[in-house]
Amino acid sequence: MMAPRRVGVAFLLLALMSGLWLVVVSAAPTPEQQLLAAILNPRVTKFTLKSDVLLTASLPDITRRFAVVGKCPRGRRCVIDGQKKYRAFWTEEYVVISLSKLHFKNLRTPSASDNVPSNRTFGVTSGAAAFAYNGVIRATDCVFENNAAEVGGAIGVRDARIIAKNCAFRDNKASGNGGAIKVASNGGAYVSGSQFVGNTAGGLGGAVHGYEGGLYFSQCKFQSNKADGAEGGGAIFFSYIGGDVWKSEFTGNSAPNGSGGAVGIDDPSLGDIDFCHCTFKGNTAKTPGSENVNIVPSDFLANVDNGVCPDDASLGEVVEGPDGKRFVVNGQVNAVKDAWLKDHTVIVTFQGEAINLSRQVKEDLIRAYGDGWFAKRIFGLDAERGRVKFEGANVVSYVARSEQIATWLLQQKELRIKLQESEEYIVSFKPWLPLQELREVRLQEAEMKFWIMALRVPLDAYYYLRSAVQGIFGDVLHMHPPEFDSTRPKLMKVKLDMPPEVRDKVEDMLVIEGPTGEMWRVEIATPYTDWCRFYLLLQSPSQQAEDNPTPFRLPAGVGSSAAQLSIVREVSESVWKAVKRLVARFIWKPNAKEGEGFLVKVAWELLTFPRCEGGLNLVDPAKKNQAQLSLWVAKVASALVKEHWIELAEQILMREWGLSRAQDVWCCLFIPSFQRKRVKSRFWKEVLKAWSNLPPDTSTKPQTKEEVQTQLLFENPQIVDKGGNQFEADALAGSFGLAWIRKGIVTIGDLWNHLLGSWRRLEDVQEILIPLRNIEPHLQQILEAIPIEWRELLGPEGIDPVGTWYCANGEDADEVWEMLEILPSGFRRVRRWKCQRTSNELVASNEEIIKTWSNPPQARIVGKGGTVEERKKWTWVGHSPLRKLCIDPAAWSWATEDVKQPQLPLSDYSVAKGYNMRLKTGNRRSPAQVAISRWQAVISEDLSEAGPSFQALWESLTYLPNGKQVAILWQMSLVVTPSAVWLVSRGMQVELKCPRCNWPFESTRHLWWECPASRRVWKWWKLHWQRFGDPVVDWEEKWVLLGFLPAGVHRNRGWPYIAQVVRGLLCEIIWKDRNRARFERRPFSDVEIKKAVRQGLREAIRVDWRKRAKAGKIHDPAVPLERRVVL
Repeated sequence: MMAPRRVGVAFLLLALMSGLWLVVVSAAPTPEQQLLAAILNPRVTKFTLKSDVLLTASLPDITRRFAVVGKCPRGRRCVIDGQKKYRAFWTEEYVVISLSKLHFKNLRTPSASDNVPSNRTFGVTSGAAAFAYNGVIRATDCVFENNAAEVGGAIGVRDARIIAKNCAFRDNKASGNGGAIKVASNGGAYVSGSQFVGNTAGGLGGAVHGYEGGLYFSQCKFQSNKADGAEGGGAIFFSYIGGDVWKSEFTGNSAPNGSGGAVGIDDPSLGDIDFCHCTFKGNTAKTPGSENVNIVPSDFLANVDNGVCPDDASLGEVVEGPDGKRFVVNGQVNAVKDAWLKDHTVIVTFQGEAINLSRQVKEDLIRAYGDGWFAKRIFGLDAERGRVKFEGANVVSYVARSEQIATWLLQQKELRIKLQESEEYIVSFKPWLPLQELREVRLQEAEMKFWIMALRVPLDAYYYLRSAVQGIFGDVLHMHPPEFDSTRPKLMKVKLDMPPEVRDKVEDMLVIEGPTGEMWRVEIATPYTDWCRFYLLLQSPSQQAEDNPTPFRLPAGVGSSAAQLSIVREVSESVWKAVKRLVARFIWKPNAKEGEGFLVKVAWELLTFPRCEGGLNLVDPAKKNQAQLSLWVAKVASALVKEHWIELAEQILMREWGLSRAQDVWCCLFIPSFQRKRVKSRFWKEVLKAWSNLPPDTSTKPQTKEEVQTQLLFENPQIVDKGGNQFEADALAGSFGLAWIRKGIVTIGDLWNHLLGSWRRLEDVQEILIPLRNIEPHLQQILEAIPIEWRELLGPEGIDPVGTWYCANGEDADEVWEMLEILPSGFRRVRRWKCQRTSNELVASNEEIIKTWSNPPQARIVGKGGTVEERKKWTWVGHSPLRKLCIDPAAWSWATEDVKQPQLPLSDYSVAKGYNMRLKTGNRRSPAQVAISRWQAVISEDLSEAGPSFQALWESLTYLPNGKQVAILWQMSLVVTPSAVWLVSRGMQVELKCPRCNWPFESTRHLWWECPASRRVWKWWKLHWQRFGDPVVDWEEKWVLLGFLPAGVHRNRGWPYIAQVVRGLLCEIIWKDRNRARFERRPFSDVEIKKAVRQGLREAIRVDWRKRAKAGKIHDPAVPLERRVVL
């Protein structure tokens, strides 16, 4: 009886087990369910998909960072199929959606009429495979095929980014814009190594459409994409958006109803898009001439061809910077212009005897040659003559009217023109290149064929030149004959060809010593030196004088060309002297020919002061060059990321200074002993020289634990021994700082144990500093020298103050905390900020109470704009903890004379601010000091306290309407009016007596006041002023000569303003009267003087009225002019 019972129990258990197994099998989740569960589980941030997914509903919203990685059998991509009904991923949070090894197909977004979740603000009909608002979509090795949406068939973003690498977008469709990708509202797409094939858009951008933000493509292929919209853009359409397209191919794309078979661009985005090394083939468009890229109006080529200067705002934009306003040319328009000039322009070079021909004869030769082929009708009846533009003494640009003519000339290569039987002139033809490409070509040629140029070789030294070059620099392959100037038969320069490997040995100066001790110094130029770059950008001054025998004008390229070079090089003093000479001529005699002389009335140093301080606000090129070079250190401090050039600089300077750690380089920049060290790197030698001339003079007092740890141990005024001496880092006897720095002990943090929160053990320090001696006593000295408040802050009782910023959730997070309050319980109340990766700018999120404080690393946040209490923008420096920054931008600053900003932190440094600080350094006298010393010798009154009065005078001159009168009053204030005595004191031979009254000496005081002719004018005006003017101005000697107004009166309106205007007017009349009496022997009559005064006053009143009307201070046009003028 027991056996059947056991059998029955066994069957019952088997049945139960079988039923349980069936239940388990039937409950196994599908791949879609597994994916759905991972999305809904807040603890899952990465999901591995191992089989294909067939969606039966659209996936829910993503609310956190989420990654999906496909790992299907045999290495294939896992498929997510939407069955032409459902969409995949969607987010409206600041999160990253990462997709890898996936194949998205048959996905669809709901139409506008479908029911959609009410919480979705944007992107309802955008991006069937993925959409992000405020987030990031990262796709790697994915395929997007046959997906459809109203805009952005596969992916769409708004205020978010797409990062796609090695992906394929095939046969995606959008009924609106962006067949595969749609970027909207300041979003961005960064796509590399991807293919876009067969995508279609009913509107703009068959494959991609961007509206505001940026599109960046690298090594991509766009094939057979189509945009049916009227504006086109078969593959890409840029709408109010910038970007770059690099090494990409556009093949067979089409815009059947619009323009831009491959790419279409809206005008406002021109200038922000660069195409580099791209290929266009077989693209088509309805609009003729726009098969590839439609970027400019269709009449552009006609304008260039006919010499028309178009009136089109899209040709560029006006940008205002520290150096003033400038017009930034549209990059794409300029690229088209350069392409057109390359096709139509030929560089004609005169060689041999032809270089001695005059400019007019050279132009006649070209015209005569053109007449020959026109007469033979080589290019048909419609061919027209081209344009000739001299680029130099022997170089001419010939702009042909047709590409056929330019091509034919280039095929000729060389032409020999015979004017007579014995005269044959050689002319060569070469392709035209833009200036930047020409520079690159010349530098590339220099890499293969190196040469040097010996400048102004003395005749005594010429005999030894080749031997000296071989002995000092290296082998000489060929020495060219010396170049002479036919109009000035003296030795000019000598060119020597040398092997490229000797270029590192060449220096700027070659010194040859004679047997009797005389020294011959020969300047050496190479393709890389300042001299050649200066003469490449600017023609030599001698050639400019010969080519342009017209009244002198300052070359427009002087400032811009030198500025480009001065960003990375210290420009030599000889170049700056040449530039200053040109500027001085432009200021003091702009209409003179090159051979005419001129007088420098005011020293250059005074001219560089602001106008309100008595200068002309000219830029001192040497000081600006130093400010530009110092900017490189400030760039390190404010870099968003640690770029490659920063890492290269670390390796260079680490090797030069013998350091053991690369990061110590930036600490050493603030140690005077290292600032004085010479380095071999030419770039960093010049940067360090500029930096050491004006380093930050103030270090910010540390407030937090990590700020204390970044403090320097050596040559720090806050860390001194018992005798009050700093610990030096030089190589002198008794100094150990240099050896410790080279071993890796530089800051307080190098002696601090972060884990234990205490000082490092002696054994640990000795292990680092082996084999140095006296480590224990030196360590004890340093620890005792650290200020007690710093040590207390490092200790367990030290607490970081409110307002400190921290990296949240580790060092690699995109979130920082601002500590708002430390509660009595010890909890911290913080405000969370999200960091935008592209700009490192912070966006406020929410406040939170942190109950467990794990000592997160401190972050350096810099505020810009607004006030100290409420900044407009916050930036996370370096996107890394403070301890990992190369330089803490808030730790160092300069003391300034600016009342509004007495301290200039390193984070706020700019070229303009650095230049202004350098203007204040040195022993220069200000214009006010110069004026006081000069006028003190003219008049007897004490002017020692007249500095503010002079500055008030110069400020009032900025309001006057007549520039010539302002110049006269400004020269009067500095006592540089060229009176007879002033001219004789500067070596001029002129008659000393006054031409109007025959007084023996015409001094400045006599010219303006003591001469009876001048006194008659002032006395006559004083009588009129007493009848209607303000008694605050007394027309006596002090006012006439100095122009000082009482303190507290308005200088830009009312009677004081009118008084200054009249003073300038009367001074101009006196100056004209004096010159006419001296050079024409007929001074002004009283009638002429009164007429000039009335006319000048009338013009001044009109100018003042127009200025006030433009400023909106005069509203009733019906009021007569006389009543509208407020005196």
